[in-house]
Amino acid sequence: MENNESNHYQERIADSDSTETIFPESASKVESSIRKRRAEDGFHPVLILMHGIQRGARYKVTQEPTVIGRSRGADIQLNDVGISRHHARVIWENSDNPKETPRCFLEDMESRNGTELNGRVINRRVQLRERDRITLGRTTLVLAFRDQEEILHDQDLYQSATRDGLTGLDNRQQLSYVLRHLLSSSARRRVALSMLLIDIDHFKQINDTHGHTFGDGVLKSLADVLVSCLRTSDLACRWGGEEFVISLPNTAKEQAIEVAERIRIKVEEMKIPLDDKFVKLTISVGVSEARHSDSVQSLFDRADHRLYLAKSGGRNRVCAFDDTPVSQLETNET
Repeated sequence: MENNESNHYQERIADSDSTETIFPESASKVESSIRKRRAEDGFHPVLILMHGIQRGARYKVTQEPTVIGRSRGADIQLNDVGISRHHARVIWENSDNPKETPRCFLEDMESRNGTELNGRVINRRVQLRERDRITLGRTTLVLAFRDQEEILHDQDLYQSATRDGLTGLDNRQQLSYVLRHLLSSSARRRVALSMLLIDIDHFKQINDTHGHTFGDGVLKSLADVLVSCLRTSDLACRWGGEEFVISLPNTAKEQAIEVAERIRIKVEEMKIPLDDKFVKLTISVGVSEARHSDSVQSLFDRADHRLYLAKSGGRNRVCAFDDTPVSQLETNET
């Protein structure tokens, strides 16, 4: 009898359709315990960027008034020319009582273009509710309430979707999205926009000689240099492999060349430690300035062509023009 029961039990295990997991609590009890835990931990107001550069970014509202604006000193800095330096602020009044639903208010800070709440311009302090839409310039933020676990989960999702896992810079998808916005804004407002395309010289040789782990360290070191040379409104991205792209809003070609040269010199002066010695590094850079009819691809293609000229001309150089013959570059090198 025991053998028959054992065989029957083994057959049921093999047949997944005949098995089910029995939880000690019902689904409703599990949901109830989750709600209870969240109520005890408290909810936190978060602003989610729904439309604009860096779409999907999450910003926690602080216990102090949270200032939104274009200034470096703003708590939430947004790269949007339609936004004033100190544009609006969100006040979280009952932050000292985590068991209550957050009670938040929005105020315009005498901004030039005004602040909209759900499509209407506000001219006084107004209370916010979850899912309200705040529009400043061409940027839209949505208010949400999240517990700490949800905030961390959201941050992980945003980082994995927009950041390069090795260097921490923006990834190719994110920069492409930002560049589309910048190109549209540049054409509409008739302001300059430039791109730098950077490639590490002889990177394959570095990997072959010193190993891929050291090569990864080189990429991280270069990323740190790029960030140190840029404004907060600029955006650095790892495009792929050893190629990096930088967008420079409100920057004409002449100024972009200066930025590229500053980066090139700083990289050349780097000494990357390896055992008891140092490894030197150089880069080549192609520069392009946006034209009225440019797409992301055409802007990139011009920078890529000039990067090719810089490589062909001897490397460790910046090229910003199409009409410089490679032979002339080689002559200048000598």
